[in-house]
Amino acid sequence: MNLSRRELVLAGVSLLAGCSQQRFLSTARPGLPWPQLPGRPLVTDPRDQEPPTGPTIQSTRDLSQFPAAPKRLLITPRSRWTRARPTPRRLNRMGPIKRITAHHEGSTPVYFSDQAATIQRLEAIRRYHAQDRHWGDIGYHYVIDRAGTIWGGRDVRYQGAHVKGHNENNLGIMVLGNFDEQDPSSKQLATLESLLLTLMQWYNVPAQHVHTHRELAPGRTECPGHMLQQHMIKLRGSGRLS
Repeated sequence: MNLSRRELVLAGVSLLAGCSQQRFLSTARPGLPWPQLPGRPLVTDPRDQEPPTGPTIQSTRDLSQFPAAPKRLLITPRSRWTRARPTPRRLNRMGPIKRITAHHEGSTPVYFSDQAATIQRLEAIRRYHAQDRHWGDIGYHYVIDRAGTIWGGRDVRYQGAHVKGHNENNLGIMVLGNFDEQDPSSKQLATLESLLLTLMQWYNVPAQHVHTHRELAPGRTECPGHMLQQHMIKLRGSGRLS
């Protein structure tokens, strides 16, 4: 069977972009290489000077107990990794934010931490969500890379596409990697905790409304992977999110 280059790229991305809604064995996935898609250069853009939607301020909580946590929660704006515009007719307005959901990417494990490779991955995920799934934009509002950097995704003024049937009033955070096959980095965990604390404070979301994907879709997904799921259970049990 002869496939075009575009078909090969989309086929590869469809296996690698976004946490699955179905149970699956990681050993059943073919070992396709990550498609080499062109990245977006980190250029100066006037839009980068605009404050991104959502919290960018330092949390008022004491973060000194988390050594790897950044002193400020800086969110890299969407315009630093893509110039593509969302499709408004495929987006729904976000109502009052009442919950937050954590995800992993769930495709091939991620060990890179440089911005160029991260930008390639983010753009490939966005293209798959927009072109293959026909969503209005990347499905997640925030992405945390291996270095602990927070990347802005879908504008928080619009519902995400990350938990089928539970996207209303729900912020989606995706941690880059496959946490059935690898551990999150210490920087990812520290940044996730700091981001959760800030979003909870910013939108007045109680700890009982901070979920993982599998908790809202039991039996349909393993997201956010065993390792991150256990971390989330321990984090909530520690009382640090209250």
